[in-house]
Amino acid sequence: MIAATLLAARTVLPERGLDVAGWRALYDSAFALALLCVTALIALGAGLRIMRVLLPLQGTNLEGVLFSLGLGLAIVAYGIFALGLLGLFTWWAMVGWVVTLGFWARREILAAAEQALLGTAGLGERWRNLRPTERLVALAWLMLLGMAILQALAPPWDYDGLMYHLQGPRLFLEAGRVLFLPDNWQANGPFTVEMLFGLGLSLGSESFAKLVHTAFAVLLVFSTFALGRRSLGSAAGWISLALMAGVPLFSFWASLAYADMAWALYQTLMLICLLRWEEDRQRSSLILAGLFAGLAAGCKYLGLSGIALGGVWLVWKLRGQPWRDAVKSAALFFAVAVAVASPWYLKNWVMAGNPVFPFYFGGAGWGEARLRLLTDYLGSFGTGHSPLDYLMLPWNLFVRSSSFGTFMRALEVPNVLFVLALLYPIGRRTRGADSIAVFAAGGFLLWSAGSQQTRFLLPLFAPLGVCAAGVILKAAEWARTRRWVSPAGIALLALPVSVALFWSCFLVWYARPLPVVFGAEAKSQFLERRVSDFAVIQYLTQQLSPDAKVLMMWDGQGYYCDERCLPDTDQSQWVRIAAGRPAPAALVAELQQAGISHLLFSHDSDFFVQEHDPRGLHRSARDYFLYEFVPVCGRVVRAGGWVDLYELTCR
Repeated sequence: MIAATLLAARTVLPERGLDVAGWRALYDSAFALALLCVTALIALGAGLRIMRVLLPLQGTNLEGVLFSLGLGLAIVAYGIFALGLLGLFTWWAMVGWVVTLGFWARREILAAAEQALLGTAGLGERWRNLRPTERLVALAWLMLLGMAILQALAPPWDYDGLMYHLQGPRLFLEAGRVLFLPDNWQANGPFTVEMLFGLGLSLGSESFAKLVHTAFAVLLVFSTFALGRRSLGSAAGWISLALMAGVPLFSFWASLAYADMAWALYQTLMLICLLRWEEDRQRSSLILAGLFAGLAAGCKYLGLSGIALGGVWLVWKLRGQPWRDAVKSAALFFAVAVAVASPWYLKNWVMAGNPVFPFYFGGAGWGEARLRLLTDYLGSFGTGHSPLDYLMLPWNLFVRSSSFGTFMRALEVPNVLFVLALLYPIGRRTRGADSIAVFAAGGFLLWSAGSQQTRFLLPLFAPLGVCAAGVILKAAEWARTRRWVSPAGIALLALPVSVALFWSCFLVWYARPLPVVFGAEAKSQFLERRVSDFAVIQYLTQQLSPDAKVLMMWDGQGYYCDERCLPDTDQSQWVRIAAGRPAPAALVAELQQAGISHLLFSHDSDFFVQEHDPRGLHRSARDYFLYEFVPVCGRVVRAGGWVDLYELTCR
């Protein structure tokens, strides 16, 4: 009934256009929030039913809800993925799937709703039972997540979201099916979260997609508490929460149309299940661990590291066991993880001939030169790969943070108190905490060997927080007779949280989402401020001929453009085209033969030239364009400050 009401409301009043302001903005926000609540409730019911039928795992209420909701959201997403493979990536098929799930899990949904109402009634008493410091941590999180929701309700303006997280589902919706997109390689990777985005986009709601990522962030926060409580007690859970709250960009990342929060959530849930298995040695715990490991790998290619970490951890824990039992347990974990993750990799194998397209083996349109440009870029993050560089990583992550960042480079740092995890051997220790420390160390080593982007450390923030909490608790025991130390410890925890709150408030001021969320301005006004190429894209979609083709250079943000744009999602199109510095007139002839009439030049090229150009190819291509090509064969049609539109003029 609720789903039917939402659908009717959306049919009567579709999502407002880019130039519409006023009360419709509040209506759209309310619809996005309501759709999220309904989807989450149905997902929770489906997850509870699966847990009850297939995995009779008894656990705390918090862990049970986290397991069920995480599993249920994946069930919704995988169902949409299956529809897309069948050529049914349409609003009616997706809505039908969600409604069917709701009918199937109706008893669990009603029971969960009843429990939620009862839990709400007892919130006041629970709040009164919290310690003052715990209340402060809870208030900080309420503020951070409130700002994340506010940012999420604004139109999408994050770079990766406009490049592939939203662009991929949008292209699938236009085609009515999941496609192989060789020129948007990211959209061919594991796309579990983006399937949920597709549900919102099919009903016209971009905010729903961003709110889904925020919801995964909320679940990650609770999972962090659950991990700390399970390993070192309730106090460690609260300290871990405080440490996570001290990550400067956590709430901002949570508001974006990304998949990182889901990846981090599933990997954290995998770790919780492995700890449960360490305690009870039940098959159900191991099956759940494998399931969540597979779901992490279904969110990003990087999630494969979670399967590797979990497998190595499991083999280490099984040492000394009869070899047959050890093999059976390890095989069960890997079999479940691979089975859950495999649909995405099998899809790529069938469509692209490469299960991890385009990495390692290339594929359609991805020769050795193009693939090397991509690997050059991914490998250029960080401060180097010498033994000294690896030794200095914990220091350089904070002192030279811009070398590890992308979207908000200077602010992309972990909580500085995570460094306390290095002192874990002298902190409070339990068997579970020791396992978490081993997992965190292994994860950091894998991260350091790959693309050293700070955001890719997100799945390790929860285990690092638990390890640091162990050190803080041990220090508190030592300081029990020294009264001045307790206030100092609280201040130490509060300082990074205060900094994170400051930057979250600053980003709300910087982005100014309030006017567009409450209808004081239109989406287009907001986007002109926040998206570097939006004004130029609006111009070309309104003024250029429908037959025009615009090659975007160092700019992959294609979401707000139409078929006239050829986004540069691997941000090396012009580098490859201009290789060898051909004569401008000859190059124009080739471009025009391919149907290209205009070039869009973005000063995002500076990001590559200055930070991520180990062989100097980006600099050479940019200089060729500005100083050799444009003077002869380019005419500025629209100058947008950061982005310029050129017409090809050679004949």
